[in-house]
Amino acid sequence: MTSGMLFALAISALVVAVLFGLVRRQRSGAKSNLGGESTSTTVQWTEGFFTDSPGVDGGVYDIDWGNDDNLVQYNYGHDAQGYCASVFGAHEEITTNSVIRYNVCVN
Repeated sequence: MTSGMLFALAISALVVAVLFGLVRRQRSGAKSNLGGESTSTTVQWTEGFFTDSPGVDGGVYDIDWGNDDNLVQYNYGHDAQGYCASVFGAHEEITTNSVIRYNVCVN
């Protein structure tokens, strides 16, 4: 089962009022994920649940490496097999000015 949202190379995108769940992936990219090199993107008023990425990162919301000026706020994440929300840096790529705030996380 695969569903969810992945934004890569997004610029000034706004994601509002989305419901996604029952997400299972073997690789990163499931769930609401601001993938590499997104800029000025906002994810808000969404609900994510039952996310699972065995052996990788089974979270609901994340801002991946190489992102700038992104915002994840006012979301509801629940019943995840991993974390609810996180900001990452990897592969010598820096994430700057990206914020996760005002979210409700319940496991």
